[in-house]
Amino acid sequence: MDLCLGLCGDEPPTDDEGKYAPAALKARFEQQYGPGGPVRVAAAPGRANVIGEHVDYQDGLVLPFALAQRCRIAFRPRDDDVLRVVAEDLDGATAEIELAPLATRCEEDAAAGPDVEPSFARYVAGPFVGLATGSPKGMDALICGDVPLGGGVSSSSALVVASAIAARCCNPGRLPKRADAADALLLGTCEAEWRFSGMRGGIMDQSSSYLGKPEKLLLLDCRLGKVTEEVPAVGAAFVVLNTMVAHSLPDSPYAKRRESCERAAAAMAARWPERKITHLRDAADRDEGPAMVEELATANAITAEDADRARHGVAEIRRVRAAV
Repeated sequence: MDLCLGLCGDEPPTDDEGKYAPAALKARFEQQYGPGGPVRVAAAPGRANVIGEHVDYQDGLVLPFALAQRCRIAFRPRDDDVLRVVAEDLDGATAEIELAPLATRCEEDAAAGPDVEPSFARYVAGPFVGLATGSPKGMDALICGDVPLGGGVSSSSALVVASAIAARCCNPGRLPKRADAADALLLGTCEAEWRFSGMRGGIMDQSSSYLGKPEKLLLLDCRLGKVTEEVPAVGAAFVVLNTMVAHSLPDSPYAKRRESCERAAAAMAARWPERKITHLRDAADRDEGPAMVEELATANAITAEDADRARHGVAEIRRVRAAV
């Protein structure tokens, strides 16, 4: 899957108006960087999830949809490795990064990504480094959008996906096939976000941003890494409330929840090796899956907290399957 030509070109999305209209974006970009070559626009939406919470990292099933709100990057490719970025939604915060030295540091130290400052630039630089097929070329970029920041609707993943689209436009070489046969662009984008944010997440947010369609819910199988069904949602209305409580995945208990689920799956694998359990998805796919969690809890093979999180994971995957 290479969406560079499909989502990135000389003309940005045609339904944007006002400050996000093509002419307005280009005018503000040229105010910042001056006249020059063509200004392109990469855009990627936020997402909301109907059902299937905290299961994408357990190879589960989820049912998200893409929002109308998008992150937009007006950009002009550069001939060197310099990445210059202005973030309008962060009071005009700026960043300038030399990509080649950063790529070298990341090769030498897998944990170098989260050291990039300012922090928003990690989500832009990550795809340029992670998806590079040679020495990465940079861009001048103006970032803006209407995806609520820190609102739990994946504003960071929208930025990463938009940046990945821009990175592929600036560095159009073919991505090599992966040894795990996964989609090189999608998984490469996910890995870039995980690596540069310092938080290993799932694939739901990036998949929703890449693959979402108007009036469609996506039944995403996180084990297969693909959408197995597009569920029509014509006429449906979903209310997404902004509670004004800031959400930051790296600072949340997300990692501990993931670790609980991994410990529960490992306990299942140890107790029932013949069932070949690697993730909670394997238990959810079995009729006796819920009972397996209870047996582990009764035997004190897992903690009460791990049991609660495993119950949720197994039940939630089964709920998604029942919902569609």
